[in-house]
Amino acid sequence: MMRWKKPCASAGLMELLKNSTTPVPCSATPREGRSNLSEINRQRIFKLIRQGKMTEAGLAPIRHLLGSEDDPLEISEDVASIFQKNPLAW
Repeated sequence: MMRWKKPCASAGLMELLKNSTTPVPCSATPREGRSNLSEINRQRIFKLIRQGKMTEAGLAPIRHLLGSEDDPLEISEDVASIFQKNPLAW
């Protein structure tokens, strides 16, 4: 299979590439187990799930990172203190 060095950001791409005989203009790198999801990406994923656009192949590698859609956004104390100093940001 032909691969390029430019990474792809498509969920489930690894699954598609396994059986593909068509050259793909990028390489796919799976998410590492120790990585985190930003809150905005969590909300995007929940939106894709509600819209029926998230496949099992795309969800499987990140399911353990999602938590519940109702989980509150947690902001660390050091980041919160920076935001609190700016009334427009807080």
